[in-house]
Amino acid sequence: HAGGALAFGPDGKLYVSIGDGTSFNFADPRTFSVQDVDSLAGKILRIDPLTGDGLPDNPFVEPGIDLDSNRAKVYQLGLRNPFSMGFDTDGRLFITETGWNSYEEINSGGPGANFG
Repeated sequence: HAGGALAFGPDGKLYVSIGDGTSFNFADPRTFSVQDVDSLAGKILRIDPLTGDGLPDNPFVEPGIDLDSNRAKVYQLGLRNPFSMGFDTDGRLFITETGWNSYEEINSGGPGANFG
């Protein structure tokens, strides 16, 4: 579950998908890190393509947060293995994600979306 993809958004920013990094065949206790905005596991990141820093308008940035912190880079969270992503003509982000044994998912949501 180290899945990942890169895509430039219509806003010119770089979007990066990162898998949860846990086991694919059992309920791994490390999976809880997908809910921790200070962890990069199981996230969609939105970063400045020139510096690699997070962006001040990302959903988990608070006053005083260093834009180089993990939290500043997180755009969406709660993903298992987002292996590809892309934008439609309206600028909506769609993520393909590995399901559990029998199906795959297509997820879409706005800034701060939590996919579980």
